[in-house]
Order: sequence, then C-alpha cells, then structure tokens
Amino acid sequence: MRKKTNSTAKNSDKSNQGKRSSLPYIAFLTLLFVALISLKTLTKDKTGNQSPTLPAPDLSEVDSMLIKAIKVAEQRVKGTPSNARFWGELGITYWANELDEPGRKCIQKAQEIDPENGKWIYYRALTFLPQNTEAAIPLVEKAADILDEQSYAPRLRLANILSEESLLDRAKPHYEKILHSYPDNPMAKLGLGRLAMAKGNTEEAIKHFEECKDHENTKKTANSALATLYLRADKAVLADTAQQAAEAIEGDVQWQDPYLREASRFKFGLTAWLDSAGKLVRRGQYTSALPIIDKIITNYPDEGKAYIYLAKIKLAAHQYKEAEQALVSALSYEPDSVEARVQLGVALMWQKRFKESISTLNKAIEQSPNLPEAHYNLGLSLASNNNLQKAADAFSTAIKLKPALPDSYIGLATVFLRAGQQREAKATLEKALNIAPRHPRIISMLKQLQ
Repeated sequence: MRKKTNSTAKNSDKSNQGKRSSLPYIAFLTLLFVALISLKTLTKDKTGNQSPTLPAPDLSEVDSMLIKAIKVAEQRVKGTPSNARFWGELGITYWANELDEPGRKCIQKAQEIDPENGKWIYYRALTFLPQNTEAAIPLVEKAADILDEQSYAPRLRLANILSEESLLDRAKPHYEKILHSYPDNPMAKLGLGRLAMAKGNTEEAIKHFEECKDHENTKKTANSALATLYLRADKAVLADTAQQAAEAIEGDVQWQDPYLREASRFKFGLTAWLDSAGKLVRRGQYTSALPIIDKIITNYPDEGKAYIYLAKIKLAAHQYKEAEQALVSALSYEPDSVEARVQLGVALMWQKRFKESISTLNKAIEQSPNLPEAHYNLGLSLASNNNLQKAADAFSTAIKLKPALPDSYIGLATVFLRAGQQREAKATLEKALNIAPRHPRIISMLKQLQ
C-alpha cells in the first residue's frame, strides 16, 4: 500500500507539472480571444451594431456651415446606426443642399431600416426629380399608398408628374382619389380641369376650374383657363369676367409640399441664402432680397446665381448698365448659364446695343434651342435693328414653343404691320385675343386695324 501511495504521488506530481506547463499556452489563447473580441467591439457601436459605411463625397468646395451640419448628422448615425431617422436626416442634409447621390444613399438606408415608413420612400423619390421621373414614379406611388391618411402631397405630386408626362389616363384616378379624401382640395380640381381641357372636354374642364377659381393657390391659373374655355364656348361675357379676375392677380400663392417644407430646415449656408433670395426675387420683393444677395456676393463672390438675381432687380429698376455688369460677372463664374445669357441679351437690347444683343441671344439659343423667352427677346432685338423677316421667324418660334404667351403674338403682329401686312397682323392678333381676351394692347391694335 505504501508503494502504491508513493506511485500515486509521483503520478500526481507529473500531472501537476503538465498542467503548469500548459498554463502559458492557455493564457496566450485567452489573451488572443480577448484581443479579438476587443477588436471586434471597436467596429461596433454601443448597441452592438456594425460601424456604418457612410458616404464620402468631395466636400472641398462645400460651405463650412454645411460641412459642420453633415458632421453632426454623421455622429448621430455612428452613435446609433440602426436609427432610420438619423440616416434619413443625414440624407436630407445632403440632398437639400444639392448633393443628390450621397443623399439618396442615406435615405435608401433609412428606408431599408424602416421599410413601412412612407416618408423615407417619398424622400428617396424626390432625389430623382426632376431628371429621372421613370425612377421616381413607382416610389412616389408606393409612398402615396402609405401616406394617404397623413397627407395628400405624395399623391398630388404623382398625379402632376403623370400629367406632365402626358400619361393623362393614369393621372386622373389619383386626382379623384385625393378628392375622395379631401373633397375641397383645389390642386386636385385644377389637375382634373387641365386633364379635361387637354382632352377637349370643355364642359367638364369648366366645371373643375369653376370649383377652384377662388382659391389662393389656383385662382389665377383657373381663371385664365376659364377665359379661354368660355371663349371656345361662345360665352364672351363669362370669358371677359374670368380674364379680368386673372389679370387682377399677380400670381397664385405657391402650394407648399409639407415634406419639402420640412426638408428646407436642412438647408445651410449658401443653399439656404440662394433659396431665400430666389423666392423674394420671384415675388418681386426686391428690397428684402437685396441684403441677402449682398451677403452671398460678399461671402461667395464666385456664385453666379447671386449676380443673376441682382441683375433681375436692376432690370426691373431700368438700371440696364448695372444689370449688364452683374450678368457679365455671372457668366465669368458660370459660362454655361443660359439664364444669364438671355438676361444679358435683354440688358444690351435696352441699351440699344442691338447687334451685341442679337449675338448674345443667338448664343443662348444655341445652348437651349427650345427656350421661348430667348426667341421672343431675339425677335425684339431683331425688330429694333430693322431685320423684320428674322424677327418674324423668332416670334413665330416663340409662339410654337409657348402658345400661351400673348407678347409673342403682339411682337409678330407689330412686325407684320411694319411690313405692311395688315391681314397677317389682324389674324395674329385675333389668335392672341383667344388667349388674352382683356389684354389692352391686343384690343387697341385690333381697333386700329378695323
């Protein structure tokens, strides 16, 4: 028994020695395992989500305020990558400031995280507009189906896109669906009126336009359409009343898409200033626009759009030389700007520098052949330079491109009168009268011809 005990003790010592010799190896494996876990943890956030792959666009020429906003939004995403709202807001920050591609990627990520939220689907659709309506239409339609009870905005946008794409039969049921849920919606009634008018259904079109002719969002457009429709129906008194109502209004109050209004909060720096200045200039609120334009030019002296806005204000004030100077600056920074070139042609024309104006406007037409305003202003410059045949061609092209522009008819009729072609002038003015029955210049010229 004693020997056996000694033998057992020896075996036990050997076993313990083996265990001691394996301890460093086990410790090494343990440390390696901990290191791997730690390394993996570094690529995760506190919720255990993988560190997100964020867009990395070139921001070297981006406004510093926008860069700061992007960084803040990125930190939110990094902190909680599974939060759809954080991804969506990062995407909107990009998109609202004209960085469409990274914006679309982030909004798509928000949609993937929260696929039943129509808001992200709608914003993703908006990132494709206006360039890619084919990609946008199915997304807007899906968003509209989800968001109908919250807002009619996506379905109205869908109907308007389909209408503008001449898909009239597809647009109609969407306008009707809006009216089923929102019976007094003026925009849907306006849309149905336009569809009926396009199809030649005069009575149906009149019905829809009559129902929205008094709303601030549709008043001018609806009454202008009614004036034309009543003339077609030989109802001169009603046409005259509608035309007076249309002419009494400077313009319809622009309808606000609530989702676009929300996105405007994410505009920063230059983009936000340009947006504000542009809206004020379009409304004719020049005094309010000028300080913003001055601020843009001071902080971003190479921003061509600011000079275009400044030129529009100078043209309205008949300060044509100052307008020319602003437009020359705009073109020095944005040499491909058709808008700046057309406005420069106008500024030169008002200074009676007709040859320069004609050359400038022809360059604009080379860049954008289907711009009616360019052809109209070219007609004015050509007529002022006594080139009547080319002026008539320019006015005729403007009419083809935009038949509802009465000034083009007046310009063409004036050219005919100067050329001694009274019959052609009268026929042109009669066509113009169908578009603008109360236009004083058209009425006056027709009276002179009678």
